[in-house]
Amino acid sequence: MEFSLPEFPATPVGQAAFVSAALALAFGLLYLIIPQRMGRLIGLQSGRVGAIGELRPAGGFLAGIAAATLLLDQPILYAALGLSLGLGAFGRLLSLMSDQAASLVNIVMLVLQAIMAGALAARLPEALAEAGAFYGRSSSRRNCRLTPMQLSHSPASSSCSCPG
Repeated sequence: MEFSLPEFPATPVGQAAFVSAALALAFGLLYLIIPQRMGRLIGLQSGRVGAIGELRPAGGFLAGIAAATLLLDQPILYAALGLSLGLGAFGRLLSLMSDQAASLVNIVMLVLQAIMAGALAARLPEALAEAGAFYGRSSSRRNCRLTPMQLSHSPASSSCSCPG
């Protein structure tokens, strides 16, 4: 098995998702490598010793999931990263409304995070289509359920026996 980096996607949806995942990787690495500077940039100040160090593991997680998304190049990973960033954007929106954290930096980060989340989550239909194909479902049999016996056999050879 040879290792090769994924090619840049040909479709606009794929390109937007790829660029968003690359940006997530870059931001994650920045938070991992230089958390003090990133903390100052976003206005995170705390008197607690080691408080800024909370950015390092969050950045490492973001960089790790973004790197896995780019290297494994699976639509479900792009969608998962997008949904995660979307929930993060929702949390940022709640913070803007309830924590009196409305600053220019937070608003810009909210918009950027929401755009990235949308671009990544746009791969969700592709991921669901692949999952449906994996389980032997076609679009003409949406309400068809596989029995446990059918699931125990190879998914590619399983077929639904739905009433007409």
